[in-house]
Parts: sequence; structure tokens; C-alpha cells
Amino acid sequence: MSLRRAAMVIVSILAMSPVADAYYHFLRYQNRAGQLVALPQRFDLSVLPNKTVSYFITSELPQSMAPGDSMARLTSQIRLAAKQWSEVETSELRLQFGGAVPPPFVTQATPGIDVVFDEVPPGLLALGGPTSVVEPVPGSTFVPIQRSTIILPRNLNDQPSWTDAAFMTLVHEFGHTLGLQHSLVSSTMATQLTRATTRGRALAADDIAGLSLLYPTRAFQSSLGAIAGRVTQGGAGQALASVVAIAPGGAAVGTLTGPDGSYRIEGLAPGTYYVYVHPLPPAQTGETTPANIRYPQDPDRNVISPGGLFDLQFYPGVRDINTAGALPVSAGAVLDGVNFSVTARRTPLSLFNVQTYSFPGQVAIRPAVVNVNGSRNFMVATGNGLLSNNSPVAGLRASVLGGATQISAIRSYSAGYLAFDFGFSPQSGEGARHVVFSQNTDVYVQPGAVTLTSKQPPQIATVTMLDAASRAVQISGTGLGTDSQVFFDGVPALVRAFDEAAGRLVVTAPSSANAHRAGVVVVANDGQSSTFFQSEPTAIVLDGNDSASVSLGTNTLAVGAETVLELTGSGTSFVDGAVSLGFGSSDLSVKRLWVVSPTRLLAQVQVTPQATPGPVSVNVVSGLQQFPAGGLLIVAAAGRNLVVSPASVNSLSGIVSVPAGNLVPLLTSGLGGSVTATVGERPAAVTVAGPSVLLLEIPAGLPAGPAIVRIQSGGEQSLPFAIQVEPAALTIPALAADVRGGRAGDLITLPVNGLTDLTVPFSKPRVTVTLNGVEHLATASGNNVVFTLLSSVPPGNRTLTVTVDGRVSGAIPFVVRP
Repeated sequence: MSLRRAAMVIVSILAMSPVADAYYHFLRYQNRAGQLVALPQRFDLSVLPNKTVSYFITSELPQSMAPGDSMARLTSQIRLAAKQWSEVETSELRLQFGGAVPPPFVTQATPGIDVVFDEVPPGLLALGGPTSVVEPVPGSTFVPIQRSTIILPRNLNDQPSWTDAAFMTLVHEFGHTLGLQHSLVSSTMATQLTRATTRGRALAADDIAGLSLLYPTRAFQSSLGAIAGRVTQGGAGQALASVVAIAPGGAAVGTLTGPDGSYRIEGLAPGTYYVYVHPLPPAQTGETTPANIRYPQDPDRNVISPGGLFDLQFYPGVRDINTAGALPVSAGAVLDGVNFSVTARRTPLSLFNVQTYSFPGQVAIRPAVVNVNGSRNFMVATGNGLLSNNSPVAGLRASVLGGATQISAIRSYSAGYLAFDFGFSPQSGEGARHVVFSQNTDVYVQPGAVTLTSKQPPQIATVTMLDAASRAVQISGTGLGTDSQVFFDGVPALVRAFDEAAGRLVVTAPSSANAHRAGVVVVANDGQSSTFFQSEPTAIVLDGNDSASVSLGTNTLAVGAETVLELTGSGTSFVDGAVSLGFGSSDLSVKRLWVVSPTRLLAQVQVTPQATPGPVSVNVVSGLQQFPAGGLLIVAAAGRNLVVSPASVNSLSGIVSVPAGNLVPLLTSGLGGSVTATVGERPAAVTVAGPSVLLLEIPAGLPAGPAIVRIQSGGEQSLPFAIQVEPAALTIPALAADVRGGRAGDLITLPVNGLTDLTVPFSKPRVTVTLNGVEHLATASGNNVVFTLLSSVPPGNRTLTVTVDGRVSGAIPFVVRP
């Protein structure tokens, strides 16, 4: 699409989207019984297959790219950026690659996201957001997004895909497409000017809270807390004031007040927080409003403007953080009544938009990352109100929130920049730290201004191909470990071995076209990466098979059909977790994709009943290589008599997941005579349990993995579908006395049998522990599940279950102690 049309559509949609009083969402206000009700723009999970939105990348190449860059490299970074949002544990929304699509994009019934190349306004690196919404009906709770678009520049000469800046721009724009506006809390959704996230920690707590409010899981409500209140000036509500909750040694989550000055900050991990309020900063060059935030409109489409300027306040109405009140936040609870009364300010703001940097090597890193054990114990900063004649402005002070780390001196650094020297103590710890700047009566807080760490970033010395046939690559350097993540462009590599004494990792490189030049990046578990030392990643040229191909075993599908497709590769190297399948249409979705072998894929796919008949293109992405797999013709709904579908499916995957030997109920229509079945090409017992119900027995001894189910009756065969044959059920063995119970706040480690069989390379299992109906977010580590016991579970004898990717263990007794 042209710039003019795209910009007009995005602006017109955003202009009708007021800022939320729950986050920076795209909202509309409706009047209900005299009350203003905010409706956020978001995707409707009920119409998305498997609660998954597909994104499509144009097959039209940009006009130019940076030397050494390629479409394959850029596509891998786009996919990695989308993955950051797809793996938010407290959000039900998932994203999947939908294929490469030639322009123009065709209108589709199912919502989706398009990534295109076009002109973008001067000063912007990209443009993203909803471009089409469905008008809400009375009583709606949200405005459904029908289509969102990311526009990347046609000319990418100055934006190499391998840089952290380019990657974070992609993550940022995907956030816009999902319904998030700009943030004022230095998160990924902040503007590039104040953003304080990096490739290694691509999403901040503020980003996660914003997405989870739109698409919440039950665990989001039960495991996290909230703070609420009102901001007034002269007794009247202060609209569009920025209210932020910051933990002294960690997260920062913010919101903007509603038209009446009310606010509610959700998604806060249990702990202690300071809360402050400040006005929107002045709009900068290229911004039409402060931080390009779209102002609300009331039900009559009148713009609701921000209230007037005022001085920053910490709760309870003080300017000095040292006299501010620390507020406790509990899981599943709202701390209400955290109110502010602000006074109008007569002079413009002078201290705002501070940016911080550090230099682990010769490359400037933003935000600042400082090693408490290193020799470069300072950060560099610039921003409005910091300098006068390249020296600190008179009266400038700065402090690190929490007190364990001191700023011992502020000095000139270079033209336009100051250096802030740190003094560390044994209690300084590690992680993000917030810095409070003040100058006379002006106060400015920079959330996540500096990240403290105890070690240097990983540094790559050499990258060497050990064996082209197996794609074994050796990486030598410093700061490497078994917990290092290695990326070839935007594709993760599987770590095969680590020699600690020699400082060497051996990984399996992703498949690629022949002579593909890939940039190698190592990310440490503290979020630091090898890009901190290199302006351009160390490159390696990969061998590949340009004659490899993929073919599809089916050439037609009917509207509304769900079935399994088989794809066969020739010369391919499919690896579980590193393969995607797309059809170029959001009306076709992949419910599950299995890698059966390096040359065989199975995919359970679904065609929506609203799909338009016609051809679609099939694309397979394997690592860094993309294969066209021919075409598929969508035809009108067939008049098939025999229709079979599972009666119940895994709530996360949308397919049947069952151990061998178990019964699976099937819903049927059109049975005509005797019924036979095969599962995984083995005969399977099947009985008629009612006029429209079959009971299918999964053959004992069937190996774990995908299996195709085929049902025949009366000479007709139903569409085949796939099930997942699971390993033995999850079980929790008898617990030792010290883990049979715990108190609120305790870190509990549970042994779980069968856990390690459930994960594949590059995948992140979704793990929860349920106690007394309260979901706890948990992590899988080896044969254990680890979680923190929430205070919202009352003391007493309780039952506990573990859920991993939708599979639930048997219940065990667990004592919650007072």
C-alpha cells in the first residue's frame, strides 16, 4: 500500500483510540448509564484458531538493504521478534508465521498481521498498529482488531537487520499491532528515545503487563497484584497523567489516568513499590503529541486533552524519594486509595527524556549496563536539563533508588554528555536499577536507567565450522556457558557441548541456503550479549543445499475442514522447534506442526468456515531457509457424509493429547454400517457409544509422538486427523517431608516424573501449579517444577496439581502453613 493510504488508515484508527486508564492501549470510550467505559482495541481470541494470530511477510523485496544483509536474515529477525510476544506466560494470545505473501494483500475473514515494505515518515524507523477494526456492538467490552500492519522502509541501507536497534524496533512494532501504545516507563513500548530494553531482555514488566491486560490468563489475575487511585488538581480529575509503580530493585509498570483522573496499575509482582506521578513530557521533533501518544476521545468523538503541567510527586505527595512511602503489593489483591493532589506548574518542564549509556568495550550500550566488579564503574547520560555549557547544570543531583548503590560524582564526559560515577556495596546486587535525577525543584525518574551485573558480557573470539554435514560449529571466547543462548541471525542454535576450560561451545547451526552469511550472537542468562562488544556480529558462511525442496501430499482442502497434511522434504534438515508452515492466509491455521524426521512433516490444519475459496501458497521455513511447497486450492464446503472430530482436545494445543492405551471419544455424523479405524497405521479398536459418539482406543505400545487417525464407515473415509501420543502421564512422586507444604513466599521445588519428555529444542513449556484453585506461574528445570507459593492460598490442607502445556498431573496433598 502507499504511504499516504497506510498512514491515513493507521492515524484514523489511532485517533479514535483513547489512552486507557489501565495501560497505554488503543481505546474508545462509551457512555453507559452516565459512566465512561473504556473499550481497548485487541484481537478477539474467540475467532482466532487456537487463540493464535498469524502474521504474514510480503514476498516483495525492499528496494535496498545494507551490505551483507539479505531477506533471509531479516525474516529470521521478524520471526524472533514475534516470538517475544508469543511466549508471554500471562497472555493467552499466541503468534505464528503465516507465510510469505505477494502484494497486494487479499482481504481475509480471519484477523491477522501484515508486514510490508513502504515509505515511512522522516525520522521513523518503522510504523505499526491496527489498520482495520470491527465496530463494537452495544455492551461490547473491546473493539476487535481485524487487521494490523507493520511498515518497514523500502530503503534499509542504514538499518542492518542484525543490529540490536533493528531487532528492538521490530519487537516494538509488533507490540503496536497487538494493541499497545507508547509507554513512559522505558520499556520496549517506550519510544526509541527512552527505551531501556535489549535483545537479551526484549520485554520489560511494563510490556508484559500491557499485553496480559488485553489477553489475560487466569494466572495473571491470581499471581499478580495492582495499585489504584486518583490524581486530582484543584479537586478535579487530572487526565493523562503518568502514574508509575517502581520496585526498588526491579520492575517498573505504569499507566495514564483516565478522563476523571482515576488509574489502576496491574501486573505487579508481589513486593514493595514506590508510586509517583508526573505530567506528559513535551513533544519532541517529529512527534505530534508527547511520546506520540494518541489522545482519548469521548463518546461524541471530542478529544480529551491532558491536564496542565505539574511537578512530579512521590506518594504520599512528596518530591523527595527518601520521604516517600513504600507500598506493599500482594498477589490477587488491589491496593486502592493511592491518591495524588497535584498543583499547577507555571513554568515548562526542563528535566526529561534522559538516555543512559555504558561502554563494556568500545561500543556504546543503551541502556547502561555496569559490572560491579569491573573498572568502568560509571554510566554516561544525556537529556533535557542535564547540561549547561557541556557541564552539569547547577544543582543537578542523581541517586539510585534503593540506597545500596551510590552516585559518587557527576562530571563532564564529552560534548553533550555527562558521566555518573557509581559507588558499590555488597548489597548492590544485580538487575535493573532506577535513577532519580533532580535539579532545584525539578525531579525526573528514569526507570531501568542502569543494569548492574557481576560479570562481563560474552565475547566471541572465533566461529569455526567443524563439520559441514552435521552443521557443527565451534564458538570460542569468554563469558560462554551451557546456559548461553546462541543465535545465527534470528534463529536459535542447539548447544551440543561446552568445554569450560577452553572457553568453547559447540552448537548445531540452522539449515540455510548455500553460502548464507549468518551473524552469530551469544546471549548470557543475565541478558547481556556479545553485541555489547561488536557493532556487527561475527559472521560465518554456512553451507546449504540449494536443491532441497518440499512437496505437499494434498492439493485441495474444503472450507471449514480440519485435517492433517503430510509434507515431504528432499535434501532438507528439519529440526523440531525450528520449522514453520504458512499458507499466506489467516483463514488457514496450523494447530500443530510435528517434525517426524529431517525430511518429513505432519501438520494439523484448519480452514475457517468463513474462508473464501481460491488458491493459497504453501511456505515452509526451516532455520534460515525458506521453501515454496506448491499451492493448495480451497474449495467450497464438501457434501461429505462421514464427519469425525475429537470430542475434547488439549486446551493449549487444540488437538488430542493422550497416552497410548487410553480411550478417545469422537463426535461423528454420517455413520453408515460397520466402523473401522487405524491410528498410526495400526488397527485400532473402535466402538459405537451412541448415535453420534465413537470411542477410539489408542493402541498400546504406540510410540510417543504424532499419529494419524483414519476412520471408515459404510465405504466412506473421514478426513484424517492427527493426535499427539504422549509419554506416560505426569506424576508427582512421594514428597519428602520438607516439601509436603510451605508458607506464602516460599520457593517450592517439586519432582515431576515425565517432565523432561515433554519439551523439544527451542520450545518453552507453559507450566503452572494449581493450589486450591489458584494458579501459580512455574518453571520447569530438569525433572523439577519450581514455583513461589502465593499468599492468596489460605492456610490448611490443600490439593496440588501441575500442568505442563495443557497436560495435568494427578492431585497430591499439600499443606499451606500459616
